[in-house]
Amino acid sequence: MADTEKLLQYIDRIEEGELACIAPAEKLAKEQGLNVRHLQEAVRTGVDKKVTLFLQKIKEKSEDIEVYTKLIEALAREYNLDLAELEKGIKEAAKEAEVRKLNYYINMIENENIHLIGKAKAIQKKYGIESGILDEAIRRGEYAYLLRSVKQIKKGPHFHPLLPREERILRSLAKKHGHEIELEGAIECWRTLSCQSKP
Repeated sequence: MADTEKLLQYIDRIEEGELACIAPAEKLAKEQGLNVRHLQEAVRTGVDKKVTLFLQKIKEKSEDIEVYTKLIEALAREYNLDLAELEKGIKEAAKEAEVRKLNYYINMIENENIHLIGKAKAIQKKYGIESGILDEAIRRGEYAYLLRSVKQIKKGPHFHPLLPREERILRSLAKKHGHEIELEGAIECWRTLSCQSKP
């Protein structure tokens, strides 16, 4: 009776996805000559639960796609699961994660983090996502970044070091958004203040 109860406890844990309990449960069932039908059903349920958990992890964090994909593939090999079907689920989960990341990038770009534009465009292109929202975020983010930078540059070199790479980016943005005169004025002011601050 005690062995049957222990096996039932193992079965409950396996159904919850605790696959480490499979080996001791199988050993106990074999030693005691117990019916393994419920155990086999529990293993299927537990493996399905584990796969679902791993797919959810992929959806939540795109950086972990490779790790959880390998874990799912290992389960597929060990428990003879339909790998082709699982790969479809992995692709869908990965796309969901990437779209979530794209939305994060769009918000960040709109808040002047224009260095993320390339990453956002790569995701948009990879999944063939309509670019209207991203384009608008880029327009707003670049414009806000340009205006803030112009204000900072006017304060002079003590407040804003104007590096050559940044100057090239700002000139490109100023041309794109029609603010070349304001930027040139700010740079001229910056250079004047820079010269005045030198001994």
